[in-house]
Amino acid sequence: MTEKIMKLSELSDDKINSLSNADKEKIVYMNKDGGFTADVGIILGGSEEVILARAEAGLKAYKEGRVKYLVPTGHPDLTCNGETLPEYMHIKKYLLLNGVPESVIIDEPEALTTQENMIYAALRIQRVINFENVKSVMIITSKSHVKRSVALAEEFLPKHLKIYPESTAMEGEERGKWQNYPYFSGRMDAEIWLMKRLIVTGQMKDIEY
Repeated sequence: MTEKIMKLSELSDDKINSLSNADKEKIVYMNKDGGFTADVGIILGGSEEVILARAEAGLKAYKEGRVKYLVPTGHPDLTCNGETLPEYMHIKKYLLLNGVPESVIIDEPEALTTQENMIYAALRIQRVINFENVKSVMIITSKSHVKRSVALAEEFLPKHLKIYPESTAMEGEERGKWQNYPYFSGRMDAEIWLMKRLIVTGQMKDIEY
């Protein structure tokens, strides 16, 4: 018997609240979320719990030769390791301290949301290197954030681009483990609700699982 394909947009609030952990993983996680190569990597800002892991994922991709330019993003001030800086500056500082040359870093200091990460990153990329010279973009963020982020990149970045995911490797993010970590468990539930809102308001494509 063929398993019925469900769409996130069609789920009632009660259905979302009663989703199994396996179904949550199908909705939120990507089947393959790393190991790709792209011209530019956009590193998304985030909370103190995740921002340096995202910076590390971008650093790793650069050191492995899988990305040529890195775009640290995020406007809000964030206190991390006792230092208060805009999100993008925490990422940029980490990259510079670990040997990434400033010449390949493109600052994005304006964004307040993931949608704005894409919009402002697109503007900065266009101004610095021009999309005539960019064929692919890597979206670098947390494992529970990368599927939504890629979907938003597909909506808000130039349509000729190939969009690839690159997720962090934090303890507690993995399939079958997140439910044992309050931070990641909370993020998983919040992500599903946010995805549905973005889908029904036409800001990202529907998710089938």
